[in-house]
Amino acid sequence: MENSKDKEYNIGSYWKVFLLIFISWFVFMAVMFWSANDFEFDFPPSTPLSFLGLFGDSFNVLTSLFTGLAFAGVIISVELQRKELKSTRDELTGQKDALEKQKLEMEQQSFDNRFFQMLNRFNKIREKFVADEKIVPNGSSRKQNHILDFFNGFCTTVSGSQNIETVAAMFKDSLFLDDENEFKYYFINLYQILKFIDKFYNERIDEAKFHTNMIRAQLTSNESQLLFLHIFFLQEFGGKKYMELIKKYAMLEHLDYERLKNRCNDPVYKKLIDHILLEYEQEVFGKNKKILEHINVLKKL
Repeated sequence: MENSKDKEYNIGSYWKVFLLIFISWFVFMAVMFWSANDFEFDFPPSTPLSFLGLFGDSFNVLTSLFTGLAFAGVIISVELQRKELKSTRDELTGQKDALEKQKLEMEQQSFDNRFFQMLNRFNKIREKFVADEKIVPNGSSRKQNHILDFFNGFCTTVSGSQNIETVAAMFKDSLFLDDENEFKYYFINLYQILKFIDKFYNERIDEAKFHTNMIRAQLTSNESQLLFLHIFFLQEFGGKKYMELIKKYAMLEHLDYERLKNRCNDPVYKKLIDHILLEYEQEVFGKNKKILEHINVLKKL
């Protein structure tokens, strides 16, 4: 509606030009009729041709006037067409922007649907590993927490170890060498979600972190501790990209490092945990001041 009104206004703004043409013609004709009272139009046969030519030349002024006005009309026509084309381009640009916005909205909606589907599948996998330890109503058993069982079993195995290389080898065997490893699909799904978010948002870090923070907030303390160990040892098996995503989105910001270090009373185990901590880049831990301060203390030793 606004474009139509603009067009009508543009056309109407030139009415004065056409009114000027009419007035000029009217004035000229009035003058001609007024002067005709003293001018004899009944030319005798003996009238010189030069006089008749002079009489005809008297109309050249009118011819020049209308030629100029006709040229002005052409200019006006060109100007109107230019504004019409500009208005059309503006409309097409507006339609293009609207279509682009609609495309982005559809892509975002598609991403959100896919993201929550992946998150739902990941949470179903998590339920098996992070169930709380609770007594069943009959008091005879409890829900199994696989992460706790992993750490408890590992601490029993490494008790009395002689060096950190031995403990590290035990970790790798437990986490990667078992084809039926129960944590395998957990970490694969977590990686796929992070990669999906990173690919969609590309360099829009703040928007990507909105979703990765949502995942990080769901991880329990036990999950963060296991992720800390898993990602470190995974690098030997080609987990560089995984580490980059963990670093980029500070997925270990909520790590309870002291709790992890004190899971086993074995001094060699504690030494290994400190060693792994120093190997990590600090960006992995985000704004976790306790860990960052502990890293600085270890570097001075």
